[in-house]
This record gives sequence, structure tokens and C-alpha cells, in this order.
Amino acid sequence: MINMNNLRFFLYAFIALSLASGCKKDDDTTPITPDPVTPEPTTIKHLKSITTIEANPQTTQYEWDDKNRGTKITYQNGVYSAYSFNGNTIGVKLYANDADYFFNGTGTMTSEGAIDKISGTLTIDGINYPYSFDCEYDAAGQLIKSVEVENEKNSTYEYFWKDGNLIKRKEYENGVLYATVDFTYDNRINKSSFDIGTNFIETTLGTTGKRTKNMLTHFTRTRVSDNAITSDVTLTYELNSDGYITKSIYADAVYGTNHQSRFNY
Repeated sequence: MINMNNLRFFLYAFIALSLASGCKKDDDTTPITPDPVTPEPTTIKHLKSITTIEANPQTTQYEWDDKNRGTKITYQNGVYSAYSFNGNTIGVKLYANDADYFFNGTGTMTSEGAIDKISGTLTIDGINYPYSFDCEYDAAGQLIKSVEVENEKNSTYEYFWKDGNLIKRKEYENGVLYATVDFTYDNRINKSSFDIGTNFIETTLGTTGKRTKNMLTHFTRTRVSDNAITSDVTLTYELNSDGYITKSIYADAVYGTNHQSRFNY
């Protein structure tokens, strides 16, 4: 399975417009009302599943609503995350049966449909903890800060953008900077389905602001205390004729790992 803690792609849907124009004779002075601009039908290919390419393949399944928002992610081992929407409110349920881990929360969304704040109860091994997750966005709708509070632990993430792409993330724990992540892209348009770097709600599908414009090809995570590189990941892809990922290879030079996966629509 793709390492979901490190690989969070972004879906970007572009709508093509067809412009209709009128013409007239040189001696015709009658004003002509142009035909209205009509967008061409746009079909977004929703990701249905990702299957690992290995001896014991694992499949993760995805569900969507009619507004192109992810509503459920189900892993083969019974772990799932589910999202429900009602106007500007969102409900979130996360469950991991192998760790007795469960979260049940609600929150609000911005007018652009991005997560504003989520709070609820996190249960681990039968013990309940208060939990909250807050997001901040810039004028372009790009995520610039998220704050995760679990009981007395405070984790803050800052995001830095350039030319429509997330290029750096800074990670703080209880106010102390402990890691940075640097992202690199190629010039291909990104049509994948994940958000990058939102930590606890990190498997959200299109609910933490704008996704990056281009395809993520490399990132490094560096620990601040000793300047050690803890992840050095190269990403390569196969795309179909519509530009959607059909195969990915995730190679981490630090751990010597190489994960390959098939994307199904």
C-alpha cells in the first residue's frame, strides 16, 4: 500500500470553456447579442481503489459524493475513515480495529468547502481524549497552517506555496520546530486525489483547500535537531491518456523501500 503518511497527492479539476461568437455584415448596424458562454461537459474520474503490486496485494477503496468530495476510505484490514457533509458542517469518523483506535467528531467548513475546524473525542485502548484540528488558508484558498491538539499535545504545521505548488512544510510540537519537508514537482498537471500534509486528517479527499498544480516527484523530510534526513522519496508515475495516474512507484532512499501501486477508476 502507498505510504499514506508521506504520499498525499492533490486532485485538480480544470473546466474547458467553449466560446461561441457571432459575425455580421459590414453594413449591418443591428447589435448582435453573442451566444452565452457554455462550459463543455466535464467528467472527473473518481478513484475507486488503489492496489499494491506485491506478493500479498492490499487494496484500499474510495467513495465519493455528487460534489466530488471523498466520503469514505476503506483499507483491507478493516480500518476506515468516513466523512459526511451537511451544508457547511462535516462529520468525521476514523476507526482502526487493530489498535482499538476510534475518532468521532464534527466540524465546520469554509464557504469554499474546505475544513475550518474539527473537534471530537479520540479513543485509544478504551481511554478518551479531547481532540481538535484547525486549518487556516490564504486568499488563494491554499492551506497555510493546521493545528492539531490531542489532549495536552499540540502539533502545528505551516505550509509554504509557490506558483500553485506546496514547496515546504514545517512541523512543530508544543511550539518547537522539529522537522521540515521540501517538495519538488514536474510540469505535468496534477489530477490525483489526495491532499498533502494535513497530518491527522491527512487522508482527506479534497477538503483542505486547493491542491497543488503539478505532479509531486520528490520530497525530503529533515529532522531539525541533528539535520538528519529521515525520508528521501522519489515518485514516478504512469498516466493514462487523460492524465490520471494508473501506476505509481514510491521509492525511499533512506529506508531502501520501493512501493508500487495500481490506480483504478
